[in-house]
Amino acid sequence: MTPLERAEEVVRRCRELARCSEEPHATTRTFLSAPMRDVHALVTQWMHSAGMTVRVDAAGNLRGVYRSGRPTQARRLVIGSHLDTVPNAGAFDGILGVMLAVALVEQLEGRSYPYAIEAVGFSEEEGVRFNAPFIGSRAFIGSLDAALLDLTMSGGMDGIEAAAQIAARPQPPIVVLVSTYSGQEYADQIEHSGARAYLEKSEFGPERLLEVWATVSAGSTASTENSPSVGQTSTDGPPAGRPAGGSIGDT
Repeated sequence: MTPLERAEEVVRRCRELARCSEEPHATTRTFLSAPMRDVHALVTQWMHSAGMTVRVDAAGNLRGVYRSGRPTQARRLVIGSHLDTVPNAGAFDGILGVMLAVALVEQLEGRSYPYAIEAVGFSEEEGVRFNAPFIGSRAFIGSLDAALLDLTMSGGMDGIEAAAQIAARPQPPIVVLVSTYSGQEYADQIEHSGARAYLEKSEFGPERLLEVWATVSAGSTASTENSPSVGQTSTDGPPAGRPAGGSIGDT
């Protein structure tokens, strides 16, 4: 395939992936949606065909590595972009960078280099689904230790369900849920979702949030004074509840 033909194939693939959408007449593709899984399936197929080993990491990033016979500890050239989109996105938004990375590896035709090449499709860059951008890329560079989720989110998935999906992944980040709702009725749902804290929006600001991060990162759980209690993490068994109204860091 000539470079021009390869470029035309990149454009064709981008337009094919643009049809993986949550809307029939526009390209809208959010993190963890069914269209995102369709994109993962197609891109995985193309990566495999290019001679790459493919995996999805704990943050949902799609990662294809071309080693060309090099050991796993070899240096890597990383190329990529995001697979999610904003609402009503263009056909090349984000995905073009991933398709160019795959095309580059295809163009090598098995040649060997003193380094590996990794093509990355980041999972949640735009922040549409969880109102928190750069989740995938921050996790990729090792800076994502915790996720802040709203109990009510757009797209048909609430924060409890999202927290459960995140907690089910290997080596998940810490999850803190935030909501205007209060009451013990939410406690059991939150506890079993895997979230480490539940805070009411009216009761904290930046300083309070930083205090929560420090507490849950140290292994404790947290709630605001009027929030339902959330189970304490224990190495001896399932979380043990504590009385409502406990202060942050109670054990």
